[in-house]
Amino acid sequence: MASAAPPAAAQVLDEVYGTGADRLVPFADMLVVHELAHAFHDGVPFVFPRSWLMELFANMALYAFVAAKEPDRRLHFETLPRVALEHRLKPVARDLRYFEAFYPYIEPLTYVWYQFRFTMMAKGLIDAAGPTVLRRLWDAFALSDEQLAGVLGGRVHPAAGQWLASWNELQWT
Repeated sequence: MASAAPPAAAQVLDEVYGTGADRLVPFADMLVVHELAHAFHDGVPFVFPRSWLMELFANMALYAFVAAKEPDRRLHFETLPRVALEHRLKPVARDLRYFEAFYPYIEPLTYVWYQFRFTMMAKGLIDAAGPTVLRRLWDAFALSDEQLAGVLGGRVHPAAGQWLASWNELQWT
């Protein structure tokens, strides 16, 4: 993608990443934090209600880490996604419904486009609200069974909340 960039984009990429064959390594090296955020999420008993929220969370964790622990790498973090979105990265779809319907089997360039959009959204959220916004996103969906029972009882029907609250007490014979 970087080697086929239009001249204006190539110039920006060359300025930030250099011209060597391994020039995007500084960007790629940071992606481990995104994957660690997924691993952390895999260890808890809740899922985000949309796949794109899960990806946004991982990108927010990555950007929050870069901003807090490696601020001198911010330019390496944001330049590739920004330039790719501004210059000729053409996805086959742009709708979040498409992402939900076909995740994780989305055509590769379209998947990259979505990830770059989530990356820039994550940057915007962290920059606007601070790193605590990451925890607020997490807390919005990390409901214990008791909390979920309260939501079901209040928003669906009291019987739904009672059913979940008494799950361990029910005897099935």
